[in-house]
Amino acid sequence: MFEWLCLHGLNQINGDRTLSAFYHIMTGKRSIQTIQDTRLYQLEKYYHVLPALDRHKYDELILSFESKNWIKKIADQKVIVTEKGRAFLTNNPVSAVNHLLEGLEYYLVAPIFIARFELAVQTYTHLSMNQHAFDPIQQATDVQQFIKQHYHLHRSNLNDWLTQLYQRIHKYLLPFQACYAEIFVERLTAYQSSGQSIQQLTAKHQLSNEDVELILLGLYHQLIKQIEQSSDDLLGSFVLLNHQEDGLKLTRTAAITSRYLARGFDIEAIATHRNLKQSTIEDHLVEICYHRSQFDIRPYVTEAAEELILAAIDERHTYKVATIKQALNDTVSYLAIRLVLAKIYHRKKH
Repeated sequence: MFEWLCLHGLNQINGDRTLSAFYHIMTGKRSIQTIQDTRLYQLEKYYHVLPALDRHKYDELILSFESKNWIKKIADQKVIVTEKGRAFLTNNPVSAVNHLLEGLEYYLVAPIFIARFELAVQTYTHLSMNQHAFDPIQQATDVQQFIKQHYHLHRSNLNDWLTQLYQRIHKYLLPFQACYAEIFVERLTAYQSSGQSIQQLTAKHQLSNEDVELILLGLYHQLIKQIEQSSDDLLGSFVLLNHQEDGLKLTRTAAITSRYLARGFDIEAIATHRNLKQSTIEDHLVEICYHRSQFDIRPYVTEAAEELILAAIDERHTYKVATIKQALNDTVSYLAIRLVLAKIYHRKKH
C-alpha cells in the first residue's frame, strides 16, 4: 500500500518537482507550494495522510525503488518512474485503501472526529458498566469537553446509544476486507479491552506501520463521508461543521489577501497595505485560484497569453513553470503561467 502510494505519487509528479514534494504532500505541509502541487498533480487523496512519516523511512523507500530500477534520476533530487516501475503500478492496481483516502477533503476534520469517536467508545462502555475510574485515551481538553456535553444529552439512554453505535459500525465495516475491519476494531479502547498500538497491529497483520495507519485513516475518511451524506444523527455531531469552507483550507495569509481582493484592492495595493512583496501576494492569488474554480484570471492573464501557455504545455509535455517560461521568454509572466495551471487543474477535476 505505502510502497504503491509513493511510487504512484512520483509517477504523477513525473520529475517536475524534487523528491521532497511528495513527502511534503503526505505529511501535509501547510505551504502554498505543497498545496498547489497537491492539486496540480491530482494527489488530493494523499494530502496529510501520514503527518508523522519519518523522512529517513521515505528516503530508504526511494533507495529501494532505485535498486529495483523502478525510478531513474534525471537531476539532483528529481526522478521519473521507469517502464519497470510503471509496470509495477499497472500490475498491482490501486489497493482498496487508496480508494478510501480523502486526504485534502478531511485533513482538518478527521483528527477531531477520530479523537471524539475513540473517547466516546472508551467512556460510554465504561460508564455503561458503572466504571467511572479510567484513564482517558484522549487528553485534549476540547475533546473531553465535547464528550461530557454529548454524554449529558444521552445519559438517560446510554445503553441504547451504544447498541445503535455497534449496529452502525458493524454494518459500515461489513463490505470491507476482514483484515481492515479487525484493525479498526482492535485499535479501539473499551471496557476491559485496551486498544492495540500501531506496532502491535503491524506485527499481528504483517503489515508496515504506514499500511496500518493508511487503513485506519481511509476507513475513518469513508465513515465521515457516509455520515455527511446521510445526515447521520448518531454520529453527526462528531463531525466538525463547516470544514469545507474556503477559509479553512486556504493558508491564513492567503485568506487575508482574499479579503482584500473582495474589497477591490489590486496586487500592488495589497502588498503595500500588508507590507509584503508583490511576489508573495501573487503566491496567494495562485492558491486562491486553486481553491475557487470560479476565480476570474482575466485581470491577470489575457486570453492570448493563456493560449500561448496552453500551446507551450502541449508542446513540452510538462507542467513545470520554469520550462514553460523558458519556452515563452518574456511574452508571459510567471503569475500568468501559474494561474493557467490552476485553471487546468479545475478542468481536469470536472
